[in-house]
Amino acid sequence: MIFETRSVYATSVSIPWIKIILSVLVATLGIWISLRRRNKISRRGEILVDKLPGPKALPFLGNVLDLRVENEDFMDLLGDLCRKWGGIFRVWYFNNPWVMVTSVDDVQKLYSSPSGKNLSDKRKRLRLRNRLLGADCTLETVENIRNIYHERRKLLNPGFGISLIRKGIPKANLQSARISYYHTRRVFKPWLRPDVVFNLTEGSKLAQEGIQFLNDFARKAVNERRKDWQKKKGLFLKSNFIESDSNEENGKDEDWECYVDFLFEQQEKGLLTEKDVQEEFSVFTVGGYETTSMVLTNTLFLLGTYPEQQAKVVAELDDVFGKGFDASSFEVTMDHVKQLKHLDFCVKEVLRLYPPVQCLQRKIMKIFSLVDPEAFIPERFSPDSKHYREKGSYAFIPFSVLPRSCPGQNYGMVNNKVFLAYLLKAYEWTTVTPRDKLKMSYQYTNHPKNSILTVKPRL
Repeated sequence: MIFETRSVYATSVSIPWIKIILSVLVATLGIWISLRRRNKISRRGEILVDKLPGPKALPFLGNVLDLRVENEDFMDLLGDLCRKWGGIFRVWYFNNPWVMVTSVDDVQKLYSSPSGKNLSDKRKRLRLRNRLLGADCTLETVENIRNIYHERRKLLNPGFGISLIRKGIPKANLQSARISYYHTRRVFKPWLRPDVVFNLTEGSKLAQEGIQFLNDFARKAVNERRKDWQKKKGLFLKSNFIESDSNEENGKDEDWECYVDFLFEQQEKGLLTEKDVQEEFSVFTVGGYETTSMVLTNTLFLLGTYPEQQAKVVAELDDVFGKGFDASSFEVTMDHVKQLKHLDFCVKEVLRLYPPVQCLQRKIMKIFSLVDPEAFIPERFSPDSKHYREKGSYAFIPFSVLPRSCPGQNYGMVNNKVFLAYLLKAYEWTTVTPRDKLKMSYQYTNHPKNSILTVKPRL
């Protein structure tokens, strides 16, 4: 009884002080945000941003209340904003202005600016991703990021050459997808971004467990593969014999069979450290299985929604492989992949409509001025079609553009077409969920929330 009395007394006295303290904190935070907003953008830039069309913003909060929707409704919200405000508009996320650009010409203006000088580095956003992947964040200055990126990119590009793609085709099998709930939660709740705050929450423990699991998995997978690679390397050196492949387009057959082997080779030359190998493996593991899973899911959904397009793909598969399907003898080669033109058009149209990463954020450092897009028309990518648009139009950039485009895009596209050739040759796909009812959940990559497909063996 004494404990309960003291508890009630303490609570009744502390309530006014809590309100006062919270009021002071809110007022201080509001003033700080307001001053930071003025310091972060020049007065001229602020005036120009506010002249852009967009929803009315509240003091301090901006349009945060308008953007508070569930993950599966976020892409619908962006679509509604684009339709309402046009090809270029702005929203305020607290003190940060977001300028949304959907016009192809404006996108080209952004990406083709000389050396990207109008756009800043992304190191603040990349820190969340780097921590998720176990990468070192202590040296993330602008110059360090640029130097490391360009050196790594030049070094690792050959790892996704035609030799690896050719060798990877026979090993292409089903993979599982994984969501990055930790990343999404911190992105949409800015008060959780500082580590000192996030580490006090229950989500921090779950995040650390997930990161530890990913790092342990990467370490175990790399070590196991290293043993196989060293064994094969030893046999190769002992026999001193290379069996050349006359079909190799680059004229030689490297003694590595997958991307991890290529990383080991670079480490053996002293160009990568053990930690570098672990980081690169984690990056491409997360990026590879997540995006591949989403592309396969969305392609099957849209082909099920548009049976006439599925029929064209199946007719093409019959022309290339013959009618019928025998799982024990069916095999896709690189030459087959090159002949699957309409399947290629369909995959690209899916990437245009539902790219794995829907929004590419960039910060403006220098002020400069800048036919039925929602329809599923794979013929947009056929040079013989009236819907065709030149490659350089920047209307199709799911892998970003040079020099920072995805180095594994060709490898991923080939694997996607191999998977789809099996799935579409063997089965007929139809959708239960209408396309206008499809919800895309905005996470680390975009996930279909309610796409339901029916499948039956193709006769």
